[in-house]
Amino acid sequence: MDDEDYARKNAFRINVYQKNGIYLGDNLILTMETSTLPIDVKLVNQIIKHYLL
Repeated sequence: MDDEDYARKNAFRINVYQKNGIYLGDNLILTMETSTLPIDVKLVNQIIKHYLL
């Protein structure tokens, strides 16, 4: 998410998903990372357990 163009494209994509009935926390799970804040695998596992199991 460090790259401004990448982040902008993702924000656009999320809006398109929502317009098509795909909602964060309902049927869409997002993770984010930056060069200084890498993905937290433990958090991802918690999210999977919360929403999918």
